[in-house]
Amino acid sequence: RCICAWLITSVFCVFSEPTNAQVQVDAVSTNSGVNFFFSHTHIVSGANRLLLVAVQIENTGVVQSVTFDAQPLTLLSRNVHSLQPNPSIEVWQMVNPPVVTALIQVTLAGGQADKIVIGAVSYTGAKTSAPIDSVFTTSGTGPNPSIIIKTNFKTYLQDFLTSLSTGIPAAGPDQISQWALELGGAGATGHYGTSSFKEGQDST
Repeated sequence: RCICAWLITSVFCVFSEPTNAQVQVDAVSTNSGVNFFFSHTHIVSGANRLLLVAVQIENTGVVQSVTFDAQPLTLLSRNVHSLQPNPSIEVWQMVNPPVVTALIQVTLAGGQADKIVIGAVSYTGAKTSAPIDSVFTTSGTGPNPSIIIKTNFKTYLQDFLTSLSTGIPAAGPDQISQWALELGGAGATGHYGTSSFKEGQDST
């Protein structure tokens, strides 16, 4: 039986001031598997930097810590579905991460392994004094995950989706896909963690 449960977390990144330089993706890196500890390399460069790390979890796992270059990130949002097996999305952030090629390391609490997708996105051109304008979360069931929110031209919309529906979710026609990976790794579940983005505009 298909559970068809899904969650979406949407993060608005704010352009830098006073120059209004556009927020741009600097680098994207991913990891997946079944474990309680994950490590992969990510590259950060540029000015006015922001790093977001999304941890997309199939079951009840909870993230204990996320680090980049051995420095801790802070939890921005945790979105948990009410239906078992209680899939979740956690988003962690670091403002002005060091300009370096270094390891992103994710540790789950209690040494409890889970089926995970990890995606890291680093940006340039963010307003580092307050880079996050707002965070929206939602959850539901069915074949068409969606969220309706207001955007504006000074923001950059980053979406993360965890889906327990079988098959790869497709991003909307005005969004650009960044990753679509199977929770736990290829062939593990048929369920997916995905990410997409959209440049801000005055629209809903």
